[in-house]
Amino acid sequence: MQKGFTLIELLIVIAIVVILMTATLVALNPFRQIAQANNANRMAGINAILNAVSQRIAENRGKFPPVGNETPTNCPTTGDVLPTTETIIGSKTDEGQFDLAQYVVPDYIAQIPVDPQYGYYKSATDYDTGGTNKGYSIKCEDGRVTICAKGTQLIPGIVDQAFCVSR
Repeated sequence: MQKGFTLIELLIVIAIVVILMTATLVALNPFRQIAQANNANRMAGINAILNAVSQRIAENRGKFPPVGNETPTNCPTTGDVLPTTETIIGSKTDEGQFDLAQYVVPDYIAQIPVDPQYGYYKSATDYDTGGTNKGYSIKCEDGRVTICAKGTQLIPGIVDQAFCVSR
Protein backbone atom coordinates (compact mmCIF):
# COMPACT_ATOMS: atom_id res chain seq x y z
CA MET A 1 0.00 0.00 0.00
CA GLN A 2 1.34 3.43 -0.99
CA LYS A 3 1.39 6.44 1.28
CA GLY A 4 0.57 9.99 0.12
CA PHE A 5 -1.95 11.75 -2.06
CA THR A 6 -2.62 11.37 -5.73
CA LEU A 7 -2.24 14.28 -8.13
CA ILE A 8 -6.02 14.54 -8.54
CA GLU A 9 -6.56 14.78 -4.78
CA LEU A 10 -3.96 17.55 -4.48
CA LEU A 11 -5.50 19.51 -7.38
CA ILE A 12 -8.97 19.25 -5.84
CA VAL A 13 -7.72 20.52 -2.46
CA ILE A 14 -5.86 23.41 -4.13
CA ALA A 15 -8.97 24.33 -6.14
CA ILE A 16 -11.11 24.34 -2.98
CA VAL A 17 -8.59 26.55 -1.15
CA VAL A 18 -8.46 29.00 -4.08
CA ILE A 19 -12.27 29.19 -4.19
CA LEU A 20 -12.45 29.87 -0.42
CA MET A 21 -9.73 32.54 -0.62
CA THR A 22 -11.49 34.27 -3.51
CA ALA A 23 -14.82 34.24 -1.67
CA THR A 24 -13.15 35.69 1.44
CA LEU A 25 -11.44 38.43 -0.56
CA VAL A 26 -14.69 39.39 -2.28
CA ALA A 27 -16.56 39.44 1.03
CA LEU A 28 -13.97 41.63 2.78
CA ASN A 29 -13.33 43.93 -0.21
CA PRO A 30 -10.27 45.75 1.16
CA PHE A 31 -10.52 48.55 -1.42
CA ARG A 32 -14.01 49.43 -0.21
CA GLN A 33 -12.85 49.28 3.41
CA ILE A 34 -9.98 51.67 2.67
CA ALA A 35 -12.31 54.04 0.80
CA GLN A 36 -14.74 54.06 3.73
CA ALA A 37 -11.90 54.70 6.21
CA ASN A 38 -10.61 57.60 4.08
CA ASN A 39 -14.10 59.09 3.82
CA ALA A 40 -14.58 58.81 7.59
CA ASN A 41 -11.24 60.59 8.03
CA ARG A 42 -12.40 63.34 5.65
CA MET A 43 -15.65 63.85 7.57
CA ALA A 44 -13.73 64.10 10.84
CA GLY A 45 -11.35 66.57 9.21
CA ILE A 46 -14.01 68.93 7.89
CA ASN A 47 -15.85 68.84 11.21
CA ALA A 48 -12.60 69.66 13.07
CA ILE A 49 -11.89 72.58 10.71
CA LEU A 50 -15.44 73.90 11.01
CA ASN A 51 -15.31 73.61 14.81
CA ALA A 52 -12.04 75.59 14.91
CA VAL A 53 -13.46 78.33 12.65
CA SER A 54 -16.69 78.44 14.69
CA GLN A 55 -14.75 78.69 17.97
CA ARG A 56 -12.71 81.62 16.61
CA ILE A 57 -15.90 83.36 15.45
CA ALA A 58 -17.56 82.76 18.84
CA GLU A 59 -14.53 84.01 20.76
CA ASN A 60 -14.46 87.18 18.64
CA ARG A 61 -18.18 87.86 19.16
CA GLY A 62 -19.39 86.78 15.74
CA LYS A 63 -16.43 88.09 13.74
CA PHE A 64 -13.49 86.46 11.92
CA PRO A 65 -11.02 89.35 12.03
CA PRO A 66 -7.75 89.54 10.08
CA VAL A 67 -4.42 88.84 11.76
CA GLY A 68 -2.40 91.04 9.42
CA ASN A 69 -3.12 93.27 6.47
CA GLU A 70 -5.44 90.89 4.57
CA THR A 71 -8.12 92.36 2.35
CA PRO A 72 -11.50 92.10 4.09
CA THR A 73 -14.21 90.05 2.37
CA ASN A 74 -16.88 91.14 4.88
CA CYS A 75 -17.91 87.59 5.67
CA PRO A 76 -19.35 86.60 8.11
CA THR A 77 -19.57 90.34 9.03
CA THR A 78 -18.01 93.64 7.95
CA GLY A 79 -14.21 93.62 8.10
CA ASP A 80 -13.83 89.83 8.25
CA VAL A 81 -11.55 87.81 5.97
CA LEU A 82 -13.18 84.45 5.19
CA PRO A 83 -13.34 83.81 1.42
CA THR A 84 -16.73 84.35 -0.21
CA THR A 85 -15.97 81.91 -3.04
CA GLU A 86 -14.99 78.29 -2.60
CA THR A 87 -11.24 78.35 -1.90
CA ILE A 88 -8.86 75.46 -1.17
CA ILE A 89 -7.32 75.54 2.30
CA GLY A 90 -3.52 75.49 2.19
CA SER A 91 -0.38 77.51 2.80
CA LYS A 92 0.20 78.33 -0.89
CA THR A 93 -1.51 81.71 -0.91
CA ASP A 94 0.34 82.64 -4.10
CA GLU A 95 -1.60 79.79 -5.79
CA GLY A 96 -4.93 81.09 -4.50
CA GLN A 97 -5.18 78.92 -1.38
CA PHE A 98 -6.58 80.28 1.89
CA ASP A 99 -4.08 79.95 4.74
CA LEU A 100 -6.45 79.04 7.56
CA ALA A 101 -3.66 77.90 9.90
CA GLN A 102 -2.58 81.46 10.68
CA TYR A 103 -6.03 82.08 12.17
CA VAL A 104 -6.78 78.87 14.07
CA VAL A 105 -3.48 77.03 14.82
CA PRO A 106 -2.64 76.46 17.72
CA ASP A 107 -5.40 78.29 19.62
CA TYR A 108 -8.39 76.39 18.22
CA ILE A 109 -6.87 73.29 16.61
CA ALA A 110 -3.45 71.65 16.90
CA GLN A 111 -2.94 71.39 13.13
CA ILE A 112 -5.05 71.68 10.00
CA PRO A 113 -6.40 68.25 8.95
CA VAL A 114 -5.42 67.19 5.44
CA ASP A 115 -6.87 64.74 2.95
CA PRO A 116 -5.73 61.16 3.78
CA GLN A 117 -4.85 60.45 0.15
CA TYR A 118 -3.75 63.73 -1.38
CA GLY A 119 -2.74 66.14 1.38
CA TYR A 120 0.39 66.78 3.42
CA TYR A 121 1.20 68.72 6.58
CA LYS A 122 4.79 69.62 7.40
CA SER A 123 4.10 72.66 9.58
CA ALA A 124 1.59 75.45 10.09
CA THR A 125 3.36 77.36 7.32
CA ASP A 126 3.82 74.44 4.89
CA TYR A 127 0.72 72.35 4.30
CA ASP A 128 -1.73 71.47 1.56
CA THR A 129 -5.08 69.85 2.27
CA GLY A 130 -5.04 68.02 -1.05
CA GLY A 131 -4.56 70.30 -4.01
CA THR A 132 -6.89 72.09 -6.36
CA ASN A 133 -9.54 69.44 -6.98
CA LYS A 134 -9.09 67.11 -4.04
CA GLY A 135 -8.42 69.21 -0.94
CA TYR A 136 -10.56 70.80 1.73
CA SER A 137 -12.21 74.06 0.78
CA ILE A 138 -13.80 76.91 2.70
CA LYS A 139 -16.49 79.37 1.71
CA CYS A 140 -18.46 81.99 3.60
CA GLU A 141 -21.80 83.07 2.19
CA ASP A 142 -24.55 85.04 3.90
CA GLY A 143 -22.78 84.61 7.24
CA ARG A 144 -22.64 80.80 6.94
CA VAL A 145 -19.30 79.01 6.75
CA THR A 146 -19.08 75.88 4.58
CA ILE A 147 -16.18 73.43 4.65
CA CYS A 148 -16.02 70.79 1.89
CA ALA A 149 -13.82 67.74 1.32
CA LYS A 150 -13.36 67.16 -2.38
CA GLY A 151 -12.02 63.99 -3.94
CA THR A 152 -14.03 61.60 -1.80
CA GLN A 153 -14.11 57.93 -2.68
CA LEU A 154 -17.53 56.45 -3.35
CA ILE A 155 -16.36 53.54 -5.43
CA PRO A 156 -12.64 52.84 -5.75
CA GLY A 157 -11.34 54.76 -8.72
CA ILE A 158 -14.33 57.12 -8.92
CA VAL A 159 -13.49 60.41 -7.27
CA ASP A 160 -16.08 63.05 -8.10
CA GLN A 161 -18.15 63.85 -5.05
CA ALA A 162 -17.67 66.19 -2.11
CA PHE A 163 -18.70 66.12 1.55
CA CYS A 164 -19.77 69.54 2.81
CA VAL A 165 -20.75 70.80 6.25
CA SER A 166 -22.13 74.31 6.93
CA ARG A 167 -22.71 76.34 10.06
